[in-house]
Amino acid sequence: MCLTTSSPDNIGGDKYIILSPPPMAYYLTKPCLIQSSKTLYYTGDSVWSDDILDKKNFPTRGPLDTLIANADGKSGGFKNATVVEA
Repeated sequence: MCLTTSSPDNIGGDKYIILSPPPMAYYLTKPCLIQSSKTLYYTGDSVWSDDILDKKNFPTRGPLDTLIANADGKSGGFKNATVVEA
């Protein structure tokens, strides 16, 4: 993404400012077991909230995939969780 600007001290030419895209963020959601119409958002430390403003963003997907994997069968709180790219 580029932004073109002209200024009086740059007569006859343009200045280009390279804008980087914002970094990707990932978060977890899962359906609420009690009210299926509600979506829960992972806030960290095995805590979930129905308020999207409480969600915890992760810079990479890897840690979230690890939480969901449940290889030892002990992280049942992440059953039906989905990684979402923001």
